[in-house]
Amino acid sequence: MSLSTRSMLLTLALLAGTGHAAADVASDPATHYPLTMPRMQALYRAQLNLIKASTAHPELGDSLESDADEPATAAITRLQAHPEFTRALADAGLTAKEFVYINRSYMSGAFGVTYRQTMHGQLDKAYDAANVDFCQTHQKELDGLQDRFQQQIEALVGSGD
Repeated sequence: MSLSTRSMLLTLALLAGTGHAAADVASDPATHYPLTMPRMQALYRAQLNLIKASTAHPELGDSLESDADEPATAAITRLQAHPEFTRALADAGLTAKEFVYINRSYMSGAFGVTYRQTMHGQLDKAYDAANVDFCQTHQKELDGLQDRFQQQIEALVGSGD
């Protein structure tokens, strides 16, 4: 597997873990962590740092992979089990818990935006309304962070073309 493909798979794995049933999401504190732009910027820095750590230590790559049904506590423990990942997160200004919580809250908020649009303004209780509002209000800024992240990944491993 090429380094570019591996990095993109790791990126997707970092974003996994939000496939829980609506009732589970509604009661999961990891999906109700308040989102802010500084937290989102730290999330993207952390993702890049984790990819760098996993490419420097290929034996750790599988440790980044997440199952959609993995509880937040298990994801936190999995990241904390590797000093390289703990360092990568700390360099971005986050703990493993903050990383997992921000990541899951962001994914839930983004899904909530789509849900709200599909349901003509209605929002299921599974979604944190403040995080959905944040994602909707800051969509352009968040898209910009994602674009910069993608460019950084391509600079790191190539575009895969």
